Amino acid sequence: VVRRDGDGKPLRMAGTNLDITERKHAESKLFEHDQRLKLALELAGMVSWDWDVATDKFVWNDDPQRLLGPEPDGGYPDRKQMVHPEDLAEFVRAGSESLRSGEAYRSEFRTRRTDGQIVWIAARGRPVKDARGAGTRMIGVSQDVSEVKQAEQALRESEARFRSLTDLSSDWYWEQD
Repeated sequence: VVRRDGDGKPLRMAGTNLDITERKHAESKLFEHDQRLKLALELAGMVSWDWDVATDKFVWNDDPQRLLGPEPDGGYPDRKQMVHPEDLAEFVRAGSESLRSGEAYRSEFRTRRTDGQIVWIAARGRPVKDARGAGTRMIGVSQDVSEVKQAEQALRESEARFRSLTDLSSDWYWEQD
């Protein structure tokens, strides 16, 4: 409004119109891409995350309930508090080494969900460095791999039973191809 009457009512306006067709098209493509990414992460059972090293703030970009259990009042505990104590040192070492070297972060560890269940998590990430080459952030994904770990354990136990049986057996044992 550039002019008003004596009662303050607008009499004249000035402005411009801007063609935002390209921006709207780009926003639409970005929205579609975001929806495809969310679906892919959900179908893979993955959750993406972003860790700010300086503040030690860890942000889940998706709903982490499938990994961490229901979110308690006040939010999830610090991720280091959720990692199984036997796996914590390796968890921290892998993150520090990735930030130092710039190489991809890879770690598998047990974590206690908010419902008390222990699950195995495979985490993969990539450090983001500043102009001086210092790791300032890490962005990645995490996935529940408990079923794979249980299958590996069952296979190890089965192989151990088989070895035990062959060690105790007085019969001959051989394989032929």
